[in-house]
Parts: sequence; structure tokens; C-alpha cells
Amino acid sequence: MDLRKIPSLALLLACGLGIGAVHADQRTTLAKSVTFSTDNWYPLPESDIKRAVSDTALSVLTQRTEFAISDTGNNGEIRILVSLIGPAETAKATIEIDAPQTGSLVSTASLSLRNMDYQDIFNAFQHIGAEAANRMVTQVQARLNNAPPLDTGNDAQMQALFDKATRFKRDAKFAAAKDIFLQIAQQESAEGAGHWPELATDEIRYGLPMFHAKYLLTGGGRFSVNPDNMFSNLTKAENLLRQIYAENAGSAERIQEAQAMLDNIQISRNAIRRATQASALSHLSPLKTVFAEYIMTQGVCPDEAFVAQTSEDMQTGFTVDDTNGDESKRSYRLSDPKSGLAVEMRCDARNFNRPISLETL
Repeated sequence: MDLRKIPSLALLLACGLGIGAVHADQRTTLAKSVTFSTDNWYPLPESDIKRAVSDTALSVLTQRTEFAISDTGNNGEIRILVSLIGPAETAKATIEIDAPQTGSLVSTASLSLRNMDYQDIFNAFQHIGAEAANRMVTQVQARLNNAPPLDTGNDAQMQALFDKATRFKRDAKFAAAKDIFLQIAQQESAEGAGHWPELATDEIRYGLPMFHAKYLLTGGGRFSVNPDNMFSNLTKAENLLRQIYAENAGSAERIQEAQAMLDNIQISRNAIRRATQASALSHLSPLKTVFAEYIMTQGVCPDEAFVAQTSEDMQTGFTVDDTNGDESKRSYRLSDPKSGLAVEMRCDARNFNRPISLETL
């Protein structure tokens, strides 16, 4: 099938892939507002939650649409609502746009924060901000580019478009696949659309994020021994699975699948963390040798300044957080920010057999 001979379908594909540059003189400005709703559950300070969701969402929208956004726009409104549901430990981002060019548009994204560590929650809020914004982009693009509905389409045309999105998914072009699935999902009431909008909606809610999460958990298409890359992939996969958990509440099977994968991610995180900390701990062996030599020649324990400078010179990655004791017997609390490892190094200048000992905290 030559898609160029189907104007509405070709235009739909162009919108779905974000084809066409956005010029500054084409932009209209929307006035923004950010509101917050909770039943007295605050996993982070309210200001941090609103910032994580809104800053990410607005960045996506200004990059991918013809809208500019400010506090005082006069060509329409964009409203961002962040909702927290304490009993379910779920966060939801809702974006509403009201503008003459687009009319009223709404998009949402949800994510489960259940059993999530504090340090990862901010990243999770950024994820739903970006997800809600990307779901809005295809609606805005369709309205601003005047893409006609597929009311004259047929099953073969919709299948061709669905198959194209599926190929993008399998080629790890997840953003392009999502855009097309979102465009198909919008044709729910179009004549001749068949069951494809329903299938596309299910891809957005489950199929695509699950495939993406599994892709990330198998290395993201490339092998890496860098712990930072591995942790980054685990975090992205975790957010996708938590999104599935929140947006498929009616399917016990899908929730169980997502939860089992989240459990495996936690196991992987712990294994990588232990390996990283073991590597960091090995960097302290040369430092212990220098300390022992210092005690033998000076007869006293080194002071904090010597420890800090020596650790820096030897590039151990550890910093000195605290020092206690006197020159005959001292303890030093050291930490490695990268691995999260904290240790206490003890010095006993009178113990000639074992002047330096080490204990992890």
C-alpha cells in the first residue's frame, strides 16, 4: 500500500512522528497554572512535587508543540494538576489545555509510588510529567496541523498504521511508536476504524511500556558494566512498570506481572550496589598501608587534614565526614558518595600488631 496516496493517513503519520519544525513566530502563548491535590499524604514537599511534574511537562510541550507557556499568556490556558492518592500510594498528573486553536484537550498519566525509596520519588514525578505531556502532544499536533479524522478510513489503513507503530516498538524506537499508537487511539469514534483504536489504547497502557521495560532490563540494546548505566536502566524500567501498575488496576494478572518484575529490579539493585561497594572498599587498602607507615614513622595517628588530603591524592573517592579521638587513638568516618558506602577507620598508635582497622557502617 502506498501511504502517500492516503492524504489523511500520511498527515496522521507526519503528526505522530513530529515532522515539521516549530518556528518562534508561529508560537502562541498559554497562561500556566499548577495545582496540587492530596488527602494529606506528602511523599515529598509539595513544592518539589509540583516542580518535578510541571517543569518536565512544560519542557516537553514547548519543545514538541507550537505553544509557548508563561505565567501571563493571553492566547489560552494550560492547567497542570498533580493528584496524590494516599491509600493507593499513587500519583497522577493531569494536563488540560484550553486554547482557540485546539479547543479543550486533556491527558493524564499515573504511577504507583508504593514501597518506593525517597530518593527515587522525585524521578518518578518527573516521569509522569513527561508521560502526560507526550500524551498531550499528539492531540495538540493533530489540532494545530488540522489533521482530518479518519472518518473515510478503513480497516486496512488502520492496520497498516498499527503495524508501523509495532515495527517502531520492536526496533526500540519507543517515542515514535508511542506517538503513532496515541494517534490511532484518538480515532476511537471514527467510521471504519474498527478495533485498532482499542488495541492502540492497550498498547499505550500496557504493551508498549512492558516491552520497553523488558528491553531496558536486558541491557537496553547494549552491554555495559558501568554501574551508573545499569542503575539508570533499572530506574527507567521501574518507572514504566509502576506506570503499568497504576494504569492497569482492573487486571490482577498485569499487576502481578509488574510487581514480580519490580521485585526482580530490587534484587538487581541490591546486587549492583553490593558489587559497587565492594569495589569502593578495595580502594581503601592502599590508604590503610599509608596510615600504617605514618604511625610507624610518626608514632601518632594522622590528623583529619592528612587523611582528607591523602584520600584525595590517592583518588579513593572517599571523603572524611567526621574525626574523633586524640593522636594516640582516633576514628575517622569516611563515605563514598558514588556507592553510598560509609566506613569507620580506626587508628590505635599503641597497637603495633594492628594499628589500623576498618568497619563498614
